Amino acid sequence: MNSKKNPNKKSKTVNSQALAYKLRLTYQSGKPIDIDDVKLLSMAHDANKFRFSVPIDKCVSSYGWRYLPGEHPFVNFYSLEESLDEFYENFCPNNALEGLTLDPDKKNHPVPKRSWLQKLIPDPPACEGGLNEKIYGNSSHGPVHPEKLKLEKLRLKKIRESIDFHGYNPLLSNHDLYGYFLVKNDDFVFQVIGGLHRSAALVDLGWRTLPAVFLMGPYNTPRIVTEWHLDFLSGTAYPEQDLPILKTMFHAYFDERLRKKRRKALATWMQSAQAKLAQGTSTSIVEF
Repeated sequence: MNSKKNPNKKSKTVNSQALAYKLRLTYQSGKPIDIDDVKLLSMAHDANKFRFSVPIDKCVSSYGWRYLPGEHPFVNFYSLEESLDEFYENFCPNNALEGLTLDPDKKNHPVPKRSWLQKLIPDPPACEGGLNEKIYGNSSHGPVHPEKLKLEKLRLKKIRESIDFHGYNPLLSNHDLYGYFLVKNDDFVFQVIGGLHRSAALVDLGWRTLPAVFLMGPYNTPRIVTEWHLDFLSGTAYPEQDLPILKTMFHAYFDERLRKKRRKALATWMQSAQAKLAQGTSTSIVEF
């Protein structure tokens, strides 16, 4: 009996897994999903085999910014590059509650260290483009170091140029958009976790839906978060007294008043960028 191990076995397994990631089925022939689809996708054991189309008005990133013109700083970048400078200069929340509500009175409000989306073993600080976020800042808010600002602009430009020239095909690019659903009653949003810049580029190029997936393997995230999950985790993932704050943060993703407030803030920053540009004032340096 030959007891020698096949050295190619592991690589073949890895390649087959990579192929499985790519060869996903198109859910409902690519039709925009609705709340009923969200229910099915969130519970079906084979949902990670599908690529589903999320309407762009249902796609959000951190702090509730929706992937629509005038409602997301990355999408606005394509209308005026300098608007991103203004975003990072002015949107500097001290905590998630302040960021989601755009309420400066929440700046020093105690906020839970743990929320509904977490890991048992926290990741080390992100290091995109070789820039440690603890030193250079985070792409979701300011302040950011000038080098980080340059990196964000470069990524947004390069990704759009690439998609515009080559098209966007996750089967070839090996870059799927992924995230999870937040559901409140019969409403939902899709929180984009991976593909933040690609999502903005696709929206600017005229896409009305974003092709998204649930991840396979060790980097998977929860598929759905509802108020029930917040109650369920209370007293375990976080103290019970933190539950009201987390529910306020959860509801902020669905609050139309806050959505209007975000649009107004982005419009103000866009106008500020336009004014500075007209005056010939450089806005490329962000105080950090």
